[in-house]
Amino acid sequence: MYIKVKVGTLVILAALAALCAGIVYATWDNPTPDRLASLIIESSPNHGDRIDVTPRGYSYSHPRANKRSDEQLLVDTLTMVEQYPDHRWTKTQGAYTLGHLYLKMGQREQALHWFKQAAGVNEEAVRWVEMMEPAETSHEQLSLSGRVLLDGKPGSNVIVYLRSVDTDHWYSPGYLHYPAVMTDRDGEYRIYGASPGRYEVGVAVLPEQLEGLVRTESPEEPVSLAGDSPQTLDVRFVPKLQTISPGDGTQIDDEQLRFVWEPYPGAASYRLNIQSIQRDEQGRLSGTTTHGLEESWTGTEAVYTVDELRGYPEGIFSDMEGPKPSSILGIVYPGGLFSWSVDAYDEQGLKLSSSSTYYAVYAGRLPIFSLSDRDQLAGDRYVLARDWERAIEAYRQEEDRQDAIRALGRIYAIGTGNSGEGKDPQLALDYFGRLTELSPYDEGLVDMLRSEEPGE
Repeated sequence: MYIKVKVGTLVILAALAALCAGIVYATWDNPTPDRLASLIIESSPNHGDRIDVTPRGYSYSHPRANKRSDEQLLVDTLTMVEQYPDHRWTKTQGAYTLGHLYLKMGQREQALHWFKQAAGVNEEAVRWVEMMEPAETSHEQLSLSGRVLLDGKPGSNVIVYLRSVDTDHWYSPGYLHYPAVMTDRDGEYRIYGASPGRYEVGVAVLPEQLEGLVRTESPEEPVSLAGDSPQTLDVRFVPKLQTISPGDGTQIDDEQLRFVWEPYPGAASYRLNIQSIQRDEQGRLSGTTTHGLEESWTGTEAVYTVDELRGYPEGIFSDMEGPKPSSILGIVYPGGLFSWSVDAYDEQGLKLSSSSTYYAVYAGRLPIFSLSDRDQLAGDRYVLARDWERAIEAYRQEEDRQDAIRALGRIYAIGTGNSGEGKDPQLALDYFGRLTELSPYDEGLVDMLRSEEPGE
């Protein structure tokens, strides 16, 4: 079978195809100024692309799925600045974006040049200029100096800042709002004119600089600064501790969980962390909860039972939606996904290193293991979806099982929301009373409920 097409028709079709190809070429290879600005905005770096590490923890903005390489972004941004200087994006963001691109590529002098160009229209650019330029020392006293070392090598272009120990650590406006400077090519920093007080020393580092590294604790922290007494502090990042098992992709079918790692130089003890992982309906990571275990291990192996961890004594974990599933199901549970890490400590209890690196978390490279779903209850699946009504209904249909009774007790003890929704203390106590044995976690919930009773 064939179709006859006139020659004139073929010519018209060919012309249309060429026109469409030209439109696509113009759109993607020669975009309009507005389209080019949009492409830059979607992929360009900013100050939030750094990992912010303090002695208490770390934070970061979720990485963008860059559609273009840094080199192509630089070409695009220079095109906007040079060819479309009057475009509204160029006037407000062009120079500032070039500053961040050059800084990310390690070209500090070029970055400083563009931050200075942006300083007239962008307040954050002013802060970057202040952090990057050598401090004027003629009228200010040196407060703190030192080096940032990444596996013993100088950490250049790292932001070092001071945050008072009295600051609310549940919220931080970011390092741009604190006394801050940038390290030089030798990793050295100097902070002048800090007010007297006790400070944490935070650092903000490009993610790629921290791959495989962990900040080690210093006995000099927090630092106490006085007006006439300069202090010295080196911030050190060291190689991570190596884990052996369970490895990524392991499914555990036993009642025992055996964690094994390699010894770390100078370590006197180790502690474990287990992270429960939640995924959305599309299988994407939607939330995590980290549980720090209290036991110290002097060897390189730790063993827990599933029941022990399901009843492990710790607090109630919640987020904007209400109680997290682990508050009902425990630290581990059948059918769940988890990650684990181990921290190494010296004789004084200072953390030497960890198997959990900031970069691995940032890049979503967590080693994940799972528990068999053999003993998973129908109600457990609804708890993971936070469908509380169906979870309660499913558990009630299996009240001949201790795990179902336990889950009902926890749901009614904790509630299903952040404002007491679904909480029924008496019903919770009734369910806990039907258990043959209370776990340490359940005992804590019972004590909490009884302390809330009138007259207590």
